[in-house]
Amino acid sequence: DRQIEDWPVSYVGVRGDVIAIAVALGVPLPGDLLPDGRAVEGDGRAGRSIYSSPSIRYAGRGIFTGATEFTFQGRLMVGQTVLQCRQKPGSYVAQRETLRPRQVVCPDMLQQNQIERVTQERGSLVPEALLVRVFEQGHVPDDFESPLDEGRFTHLKWAS
Repeated sequence: DRQIEDWPVSYVGVRGDVIAIAVALGVPLPGDLLPDGRAVEGDGRAGRSIYSSPSIRYAGRGIFTGATEFTFQGRLMVGQTVLQCRQKPGSYVAQRETLRPRQVVCPDMLQQNQIERVTQERGSLVPEALLVRVFEQGHVPDDFESPLDEGRFTHLKWAS
């Protein structure tokens, strides 16, 4: 849809058990039921709200993505997933970082209090890519970026 292509890009960290639902039906709100009857868990900050960010560096934090452990060629690996979405203008409130401890992730947006986007509007986030980061357990890389992060693509580690 041409209209959606004009919406701003937002990133949403998703846990493994929610990926298929989010890709097929859109990003679920906390409390929505999964096919197995379990409810989608939120991060405990604001009930039935979805948090996204214009920064993959922020959305890719472990608190949002969780971690899926697996063994590959005898090494213990970790995988994390982030959805790259288009977010409907006017459907969210931009705000400062609410996680603690505060870390400088994307200074220009932190200063403008825009690192988090919060919405309760179902369907306002339209997934367009599933981004995956894989690393050896205990060696969490710190060099994944989005076009809005510092360094613009100099060390892109997420793959779609």
